[in-house]
Amino acid sequence: MMPIASRPPAGASFEDRLCGAAGLRPVAYAEIAGHPGATLQAALVVAVAAGADAIGNVAQEGGRGLVNGAVGGLLGWAVFAGIVLLVGTRVLGAGPAPGLFWRLLRALGFAQVPLVLTVFGVVPVLGGLIALIAFAWFSMAAVVAVRQALGVGFGQALVAALVALLAYGLARLVVWVLLGIGSWFGLG
Repeated sequence: MMPIASRPPAGASFEDRLCGAAGLRPVAYAEIAGHPGATLQAALVVAVAAGADAIGNVAQEGGRGLVNGAVGGLLGWAVFAGIVLLVGTRVLGAGPAPGLFWRLLRALGFAQVPLVLTVFGVVPVLGGLIALIAFAWFSMAAVVAVRQALGVGFGQALVAALVALLAYGLARLVVWVLLGIGSWFGLG
C-alpha cells in the first residue's frame, strides 16, 4: 500500500474541497476521503453534476435526456464506487479497511466536479467538445480520487478507474438496451 498524501487539517471548507478536487490535488482527495463530514457535500456535487448532465442532454435527447442524466448520475456514482472497490480490493490487492466504500464514494463524488461543464451540452457543436473535455478531466480526477481513497500507486489507481469506467459503461449500455432507452441512441 502506498502512503496517502499528507492531509490538511480535517474540516476543510466546501469551497476548498471543490477547488482541490478540480485542481486534481491529491491532498484534497485524501482529506475528502478521510472526512465523513464530506459525504453529503460529495452527494451535492454529484447531484449538481447529474443535473448539469441532464440539462446538457436535453439538446440531443429531449425529456429522456433529462431523466437519463439525473438518474444515471446519482445511481452511477454508487455503482462506479462499488466497481472500483471490487477491482481495488479483489484484483489489485488493496487491503480492505473499515469504511473503504464510503472513502471511495466521497472521493469519487468530488471527482465529478468537472462534469458540471456538461451543462454546455445544449450549445450546438461546442457542447459535445466541452462534454468530452469534462469527461477526460473527470477521468483524471477519478484516478487521483481512487489513489487517495485506496492508498494505492498511480498505476493501480489507473487500472481500477479504467476497469470501473469500462464496466460501468457496459452495464449502463445493457440497461439502456433492456429498458428500451438504447433505441434513443440507435442501440436497440
